[in-house]
Amino acid sequence: MTDLDIIKQIEKELNEKLLNLKNIVQNIKCYTLNQIGQVTGLGLYNCKIENLNRIISPLKALTNLTKLTTGYQAPAWQPQIRKALAFRSNKN
Repeated sequence: MTDLDIIKQIEKELNEKLLNLKNIVQNIKCYTLNQIGQVTGLGLYNCKIENLNRIISPLKALTNLTKLTTGYQAPAWQPQIRKALAFRSNKN
């Protein structure tokens, strides 16, 4: 499954289109890609997704948490995501 397939799954779950932008824009649901089509940034503002790790864990190039926010229970998922990304960075 490609990163764009994952974006399509997120769009289906949110019932909303995500914009492909050069940079994440605050308060807009969007994503950024690198030169080989991998998702590097994700803006999911106020999306109400409870299990964010389930959705973003396959996105191997997603490394910048400052560009990722859901506006939903941030204290509950944020440490898990940071830990997962740190582990991913150490493997490379």
